[in-house]
Amino acid sequence: MDSIKLILMGTDKTDQFLGYIFFAFIGVLISLLEDTATRDVNKHNSPIRFSKSFWIQDNALRILLGILLIYVSIRFSTLITGFEISEFMAFCIGLSIDILFKKVKSVKLG
Repeated sequence: MDSIKLILMGTDKTDQFLGYIFFAFIGVLISLLEDTATRDVNKHNSPIRFSKSFWIQDNALRILLGILLIYVSIRFSTLITGFEISEFMAFCIGLSIDILFKKVKSVKLG
């Protein structure tokens, strides 16, 4: 069982890994909420009043991609950066992944 944990999480410390995931999700959530707070309510398909169901539908791809990228980034952070991850670094990963996703989405190819 410990070898499976090591493969899936890169550590045998489940609580530490889940803590990093938690801080990364806070980073993504802050970015998503900031985007919601500054949204253009005059867009043709955007509701004037906040709608949780519209927000989830509108951001479903971002949320799913964020979950996957957070997992991969935290799992392989030591290999990518060469040093141990911290809670602050996990938070920054979450914040930057969503910002990176928004930038990539805004690039128009062709």
